[in-house]
Amino acid sequence: MAALERGRSQTVAKSAKSAPVDLADCLKGPYLASGLFFKKSKMGRWQKRLFQLRGPYLIYYDNPKKVQRGIPRTHPDEVVHDSATPDATIDLRRIVKCELVEEDGGIIVMTSQSGKKFELKATTPGDAQHSPRWVESINTQMEGLGATSIDVVNHVSSVEVVVEDDEEDDEDESEVDHFIAEADVVAVGEMSFTSQAEIYAHVVKLQSLLRAKQAAKKVEGIKEDKAAEEQGAAATKMQSAFRAKAARGVVATKSAEAKPDHTGDVYKQGHSAFGTSFQKRLFVLNDSDGDGKWTIKYYKGPAEAANLKGTIVLAGASVTKKSTDEFEISTRANGGKVFNCKTDEPAAAEEWFSKITSAIELSA
Repeated sequence: MAALERGRSQTVAKSAKSAPVDLADCLKGPYLASGLFFKKSKMGRWQKRLFQLRGPYLIYYDNPKKVQRGIPRTHPDEVVHDSATPDATIDLRRIVKCELVEEDGGIIVMTSQSGKKFELKATTPGDAQHSPRWVESINTQMEGLGATSIDVVNHVSSVEVVVEDDEEDDEDESEVDHFIAEADVVAVGEMSFTSQAEIYAHVVKLQSLLRAKQAAKKVEGIKEDKAAEEQGAAATKMQSAFRAKAARGVVATKSAEAKPDHTGDVYKQGHSAFGTSFQKRLFVLNDSDGDGKWTIKYYKGPAEAANLKGTIVLAGASVTKKSTDEFEISTRANGGKVFNCKTDEPAAAEEWFSKITSAIELSA
């Protein structure tokens, strides 16, 4: 793909030659988020691309197999977090707004300093549920960059970025179909988010390497260059930010454990003569009477009195994991009863298990 001309206003660098100078560093280590989206081109066509969020850049590839092409492995089973040079790079320091527009299943809209808009939408209904988290992650990066972009990345080109998709609009339809066929079988195209713990570990490792490099230069009597100093300062700021965020997370977790109120859809196995199949119910976990005795009320539809189907008393109860997405609640109330429950996702089941465990302890 031809490099963009430096003389015109631009929002996206579309080749290695026109890529920002600090992009290479951002391609090393774990990404913040990765997944397939449809990207709206200048001519209004929706084109399937693999996106990754890496520091101040939202990058994308026209084929998911390119992500780790040419990156060596020291061992066949080694997991490589690095990514190859992307087909295009969006500099989030030139983006002023990112929001989720509730239309056509949800569209992520980013607006540049010049008013240009970038539109992304999920490729499947299942992936659409991750769009709010993408918007949150992008906005978090933009907020962090607002405080550091001037001090830390002065060496980055100040060119504003604007998407120009004329070349992509000329793509042959067979190339687009070829991409979709490959994406269906490449695991790297699945939606994924890197945990804060793994990112933090990478930042600590980066900082250690930078310090070692600086120490080696002192021994050799070589003057520290400005870029290394800026990288060391950036790593220290990132580490401090992650520590602060981790501390906030501990406070939030303790608060949630103290009041484990929770609401959501759960599939509960029936107990009636009509059958024992799993039925979708709205579970509401709270201490509704304020007496310290927590309960789960379950409804067939909205949480209204007319829809109430039953109450699970958690005082003296126990909860057990049966699988990654299934758990069992055993009660003592009314002679004792067992409720088999499951959720659509393991994460949801884990959250319910944690909340119910806390509620049982508070009801003791």
